[in-house]
Amino acid sequence: MEKRDLSLRLTGVWVVVITTFSLISGWLGITVSDLTPQLAARLGLLSLNGAFVINVYPGSPAQRGGVKHGDVVVSFNGEKILNAEALRNRLSGVSPGATIRLIVIREREERAITVLVGERPRDDV
Repeated sequence: MEKRDLSLRLTGVWVVVITTFSLISGWLGITVSDLTPQLAARLGLLSLNGAFVINVYPGSPAQRGGVKHGDVVVSFNGEKILNAEALRNRLSGVSPGATIRLIVIREREERAITVLVGERPRDDV
């Protein structure tokens, strides 16, 4: 969190305005990992590209949008997702309240999922 003092001089009186800035990244409420060759083979995938969904938090934006444990996220707003880090990086640039479109592979089929991005709960997660 960054604080800045902005001072204005108005007719001989100094007015100090303190503004607080904070950066809040969006939150889906999932835990992801990279695909391993063994996991990809078990899922019937020919590629190691994507982020494997290990966990979906109950009541999270991802759960409300339809993301499920075992999904493999391969696209985020039209951009290819190569691994878990790529998904986290893409999400870090999205603000709460934005709507995103994910393409996931579930049971060897691609599915489009729309999720309304939330804000990370302060105490729970």
